[in-house]
Amino acid sequence: MGEEEWCSGKGLDWERLRDKTAACPYSWPFGTRFVLPGGEEFVCLDRLARRFGEGWVDLLLGGTPPVPYGTMIEVEVTFP
Repeated sequence: MGEEEWCSGKGLDWERLRDKTAACPYSWPFGTRFVLPGGEEFVCLDRLARRFGEGWVDLLLGGTPPVPYGTMIEVEVTFP
């Protein structure tokens, strides 16, 4: 699979949305926005598997994560 094909589905251009979107808990509606402590802003456009639980988000990233994977941090959340 070529890099341009690595993340596609749901009719969205995931390459364009990389570093801006996340998979979020089912209780967070699509369009929910959150800001990490470093100022990075993400919007929820995908769902996590239910096994991850309520406080977990999965960032769609193309490079180095702004915080290490699995790190517990406080974020500013804005629901639509």
